[in-house]
Amino acid sequence: MKFVFKLGMKNLLRYKERTFLTCLSLAVGVCILLFFSGMLEWADEASIRNLKKYEMASLKIGNIEFFEEENYIPVEKVVKEREKIEKILNGKGLAFTPEIKFKASLINEVTGDSYPFFGMGIEAESHKKVYDLHEMVYEGNLPEKGNEIMIGKNTVELLNVKVGDFLIVETDTKTGAHNADAFKVTALFETPNPEVNKNFFYISIDAANNLLDMGGDINLISVKTEQKAEKLSQELKKEIVVDEMTVKTWQEQAQDYLDLSQGKKGGSSMMLMMVFIIITVGIVNTMNMAVFERTGEIGMMRAMGMTNREIILNFIFEAGGLGFIGGVLGLILGAVVTWYLIRYGWDMSNYVGDISYGYRVSAVFRSKWDFGMMATALIFTTVSSSVISIFPARRALKRSISETLKSAGKFG
Repeated sequence: MKFVFKLGMKNLLRYKERTFLTCLSLAVGVCILLFFSGMLEWADEASIRNLKKYEMASLKIGNIEFFEEENYIPVEKVVKEREKIEKILNGKGLAFTPEIKFKASLINEVTGDSYPFFGMGIEAESHKKVYDLHEMVYEGNLPEKGNEIMIGKNTVELLNVKVGDFLIVETDTKTGAHNADAFKVTALFETPNPEVNKNFFYISIDAANNLLDMGGDINLISVKTEQKAEKLSQELKKEIVVDEMTVKTWQEQAQDYLDLSQGKKGGSSMMLMMVFIIITVGIVNTMNMAVFERTGEIGMMRAMGMTNREIILNFIFEAGGLGFIGGVLGLILGAVVTWYLIRYGWDMSNYVGDISYGYRVSAVFRSKWDFGMMATALIFTTVSSSVISIFPARRALKRSISETLKSAGKFG
């Protein structure tokens, strides 16, 4: 066994060019595999974090009909018995913030340009305890009073405005009447969540109350928790016994995104499988060629007394060595690429622009260490190479010694 192993390793050095090219192709395949795997893992993890930090909190409390028709934002479906609910949340020591969410158009009063947005009426101090939006404000502060509006960097470019300019906010009130008012741009933000950057603007909860004629009502309460959102949701549903009111976790609110994410994972898995297939095809071609070129050598080894098992093991060790070396080189290349993406990222803004690609991440793509995939890739290249080498070797051994020795001259 020791002799057969040494022979297999010597063959790796004996055919240097083929060994180099095979290992290089395997390394590139493994590197590509780790590149996509790490980036997709990062995108999914970052999306969930950005959903909770800037868009949906851990969970929201609101009217059942509001959640059922949330795409239409029925502002008239308000939070009932707000004081009772807030008392329960305070009793549990939870951070929460009241909100008024509504649909509106923002109009540049100079050019007349108009675009649809989601408006958020917020209470600045409590909002900071639930969301991280205030940390992403790069000019001004969260709106606290009067007709002040905070918009995203994308909106600045879309409507061609700056701090100090005025925008008209046009919307329908709680009673269905049409209303509009001028708001001064006092703050700008840019979050890692592109959906928030592109689709939301913020005004004070008092200004939203006046604009929509809410009569002091709100339509959402956002809650932050460090415990599992599902568990807290069940507890609150038992304690908040108010007609028409319900509690929605971020997972329930983001079901469309999670379904999309699962679909993307399925597509990504197919893509990763294709990479595995490409790697496998490379190994198959290499080992078929190796056995074909050394048919005469196989005959000589058999004539000298080597058993079929020893010859097959020789090819297994040789192919396993190719797969292992190629896998290790691929891990090194993949680790370098992953480190670069984690530290510096890959700015895709010139390619994706304003396109919404589903993930709640910015256009600067990063990666994540995926040690499970690294181990899988190394094991796969080593084991698959070893297993694949058995079939061409067994096919060659089916021929008689005299037939295979006819090719021995080329090895003399």
